[in-house]
Amino acid sequence: MTIELRRRPCIEVADMSAATDRSEKLPAYARADIAGAWLVDVSAGVVEVHQGPSGTGYQRHTTRGRGNEVSVAAFPDVTIPVTEIVGNQYT
Repeated sequence: MTIELRRRPCIEVADMSAATDRSEKLPAYARADIAGAWLVDVSAGVVEVHQGPSGTGYQRHTTRGRGNEVSVAAFPDVTIPVTEIVGNQYT
């Protein structure tokens, strides 16, 4: 199966750089027509899911924290607990 590069999600993992990733990298990915991007903000314990690329940025985004799940648009039946991505807040 072939998936076009723009259909693959981009995943940014940020510990201290979330603001820069949000203001610079995510808009660049949207301008490049990357279908979706996740910003994993480790220090906040959340995954931001961005979709709907346009010339000005992503048109939709949701934020999921610990206790929630995320999925890739291409595989909506496959879910990943946010805690598995950002870690347990007590460790």
